[in-house]
Amino acid sequence: MDKFGRSFSSSCAVNSNQKNIKILQAFSTNTLSLGENGQYDGKNHTICNLGEPVHPNDAVNKAYVDSKWEEFERTIQQLNYQIATVNENISVMIFDQIPTIHKKIDDADEHTMELMKKSSEYIQIIGIKLEDVMIKLKDKKII
Repeated sequence: MDKFGRSFSSSCAVNSNQKNIKILQAFSTNTLSLGENGQYDGKNHTICNLGEPVHPNDAVNKAYVDSKWEEFERTIQQLNYQIATVNENISVMIFDQIPTIHKKIDDADEHTMELMKKSSEYIQIIGIKLEDVMIKLKDKKII
């Protein structure tokens, strides 16, 4: 137990690849020391048995980071699937509207043709009436 009341597990080996190495006893054997630069130096020893983080600046272990990374990857996969689904739905909606759009264009073309025909008829009528007016004006020798 250290001066802060913390006890350390004796199950953490200094290096799991080397056999018969003494157990890490972090503070009691000065394996974790504060350097002159203000940073702690673990002298290549492993810190083990970290609990789940509670506060924003708590240290985390590899298992915690790996689980968060896997969660992040699953979220990205779900978002990619949702984006693909939305894109597919939009494509289907647009494709389904093409016949309606073509019909509206055809209707507009037909309406435009009707207006052009009526305009042509009106121009002919106006032309005939203008011609009558011109003849009457000539008969009366106004022009």
